[in-house]
Amino acid sequence: MQKLTKKQTITAVVIVSITVVAIALAVLFAPKAEAGGGYMGASGNYIDTPLTNHTGVTLHGGYNFNDFLGLEGRYLVNSSEEGYQGASVEIDSLYGIYLVGTVPVTDSLGVYVVFGHSRAEVRASYYYDSETASESSSSLGFGLKYDLVEAWTINAEYTELFDNIDQFNVGLKLNF
Repeated sequence: MQKLTKKQTITAVVIVSITVVAIALAVLFAPKAEAGGGYMGASGNYIDTPLTNHTGVTLHGGYNFNDFLGLEGRYLVNSSEEGYQGASVEIDSLYGIYLVGTVPVTDSLGVYVVFGHSRAEVRASYYYDSETASESSSSLGFGLKYDLVEAWTINAEYTELFDNIDQFNVGLKLNF
């Protein structure tokens, strides 16, 4: 088992604390059930790994139980990578399920935290050699969302999917 550095430990404690506070606020100030509803959308992604960088499109859908707490599933449907000195890493699949805790800042703007589980299947190639591997991990992220009109929301988010693998995305959601 790998020992965490002091910086990683402090970062983990801060992120977990923010998540706990967001979920506690969501439960404490939960409005009536009619505030909930489903949504679906897509986001453009930039995934930063130690060896390569990827861009892609993720489809997501979920359900908001109220204005503060939701559940979301995601699936990366398209990925391209930049190779490095004859090596490349392809993401064959990347998917996850996440709790989403939101703290409204205004009627249209909200700050949110995502916490859940991600799984990826990747193929690493170096010239004519190739290996396939899969990894599962807890994932944690945060973002901003803005309601354009009643049915449409845009968002920007940072998520640490796995150790040393970060994702930045900008998306559009249709609320129903």
